[in-house]
Amino acid sequence: MVSLIPSTQSLLYNHMSFFTDLRSFSDPVFCQTKNSVYDYLCENKRFLKFKKMIEKADAVPFYNESKLTLFIIEDCFLENLNIEKEDINSCRKILNSLTLKTVLTKEYLKSSPLSFFSNKMGDRILVENSNNETFLNNSNVIKEFDINLQNGVIHVIKPI
Repeated sequence: MVSLIPSTQSLLYNHMSFFTDLRSFSDPVFCQTKNSVYDYLCENKRFLKFKKMIEKADAVPFYNESKLTLFIIEDCFLENLNIEKEDINSCRKILNSLTLKTVLTKEYLKSSPLSFFSNKMGDRILVENSNNETFLNNSNVIKEFDINLQNGVIHVIKPI
């Protein structure tokens, strides 16, 4: 079954299982949009904690379909973060603080020495360009720009 309404998640049903197992027929499986932000995280082992966080926060449809910018930290810098111990609200808070509901490329982020953008929670994110580096909230540096995907862009950040 395919959804025709924007910003909803398409569902894939296994109709053949209806004849052998009624439980699996009633459980929909989310289709992964090819080359989406979520698809990229599923395929890239550097960001497994963020992928798990998205799943735990029930945010797969958003990162699969919505237009967005995600500032993401590699797993190697998140050694102390145990996703299994985080609850759904803390996962959502972390994701929302690093997500913008618009697509911002390197060109736009570097166009001014100092800019503010609103994240998904409505809080301001400070972007500062200094000494050929781009800083995020004075605590992270963008080390990899413009991983361009079908529904948005990812910028990889590194804690200072």
